[in-house]
Amino acid sequence: MNLNSIIALALCLSAACLSGAQEVTKPVDRPYPGIIELRVDATNVAQKIFKVQERIPVKPSPIPQGF
Repeated sequence: MNLNSIIALALCLSAACLSGAQEVTKPVDRPYPGIIELRVDATNVAQKIFKVQERIPVKPSPIPQGF
């Protein structure tokens, strides 16, 4: 294979990959219907040590295809 053949093959493969891509839906700004909890322990600020806990409970649901 010469260089021109390799470049042509790469262009064909990249075009084929782009044609199979799924369209991503736009994000929607809306309030989260559940609980979001964030706890920050900043008792050791002098040493710049922070402890953070975050809790976001979710309901079970099927995982979307493509991830």
